[in-house]
Amino acid sequence: MDLNTTDTTLKYCDWRVEIYNCHHTQLWVAEIIFSTISYGILAISGAFIFYCRVRYMWQGLFVDHGGTGIRPLPVDCLLLFFMIAAFVRAIHSAFLLGDVYTAYWQRELGEEFAWTILSYGAVTYLIGIIYTIPVNYTRGTSALVSLQTNRETTNGDANKSSTPNALSFTTHELFLPTPNQLNICLLVGCLWPSLIALPSAILSGLARDRGDFVTASKFTTVQYSANFVFDIVFAVITAYYGLNFILILRGTLKQSKQKSGASFFKKNSSQTRKAFHRLKYTMAYLFYISSYSGPWWLVWAIAHKKIIASINGINVYLSIMWYIAGPQLMIVVCQFVLARRIYQQLFSRTDNGHRTVATNGANGPVSPKSPDSVFFMNPSSAAANHLAQ
Repeated sequence: MDLNTTDTTLKYCDWRVEIYNCHHTQLWVAEIIFSTISYGILAISGAFIFYCRVRYMWQGLFVDHGGTGIRPLPVDCLLLFFMIAAFVRAIHSAFLLGDVYTAYWQRELGEEFAWTILSYGAVTYLIGIIYTIPVNYTRGTSALVSLQTNRETTNGDANKSSTPNALSFTTHELFLPTPNQLNICLLVGCLWPSLIALPSAILSGLARDRGDFVTASKFTTVQYSANFVFDIVFAVITAYYGLNFILILRGTLKQSKQKSGASFFKKNSSQTRKAFHRLKYTMAYLFYISSYSGPWWLVWAIAHKKIIASINGINVYLSIMWYIAGPQLMIVVCQFVLARRIYQQLFSRTDNGHRTVATNGANGPVSPKSPDSVFFMNPSSAAANHLAQ
């Protein structure tokens, strides 16, 4: 673990799995230290948030979807898997920093296993969100979704201003898989990194332990090509359903305001508006991180030997993305919105402005209340109820 090795003994290292006795060892060590600290903090905070979620708002990880499928609860699955991934990532970084690993296959396993767990969280969240799109929109394998817009009409007097006294609707078709199809997608999404990327990483490490660097490079190509395919497909599906579901919820808010009146809407739409914003931020960042990282996985799959053969801009940039500006930001965003939701659940404001802990007498904390009973008169209410929790 000598950080001051003479230049004659230095080599160009694959900083994913080794950081000592290399060119720019100090840089790799600094990045690993940041990775260990940041993921360690996220793992601890995630564990605390998950404990609060289980203690006060727990509904399980998977529920029966009316006998037609197994629906993952998106919020709880995302929080659990991201917490586990942060723990794994922190441990892997600490092991690299302490030079604990004794074989390359161990290093490759630690490197890829965290990404696999992150994939589980992303897939279960996305499938759970698609499940929440109301089933009464479905017409066979597709759905017709009416999106409300205001249409201004006049009474024929040019001197009088236009007033929005009518509603117009635009209708477009939204593909909604059946529950069985969603369960197949969930299975494929979890098995893809588990049966392709993760085994390829281990096989690459085993080949490197034997000194067969050519075979190791081929398995690395397979590993990150699989990650590229996963991220691009995930980004496309996230963009499609994320945008459509946001439009559905926004239409729900508009229709509720139109039917219920502005004052009643303002008083009772808080849960849905907050759910709308949580969905918007989470889906946007999931799309961003997958669409951004996917092409770089392909670059690494094709040119990883050339990239690590010298200290160049792409080499340093990818190492920073790997250890400093990677999933940490995504995990922070998810933990923040969930912590805020838990805080809002635990503390409610009474009419005189005093905060009270939401409890259910001797039976402990209350479970989240359904917004359906508050103001929803629209099929999208079930979706908002799932998201609000």
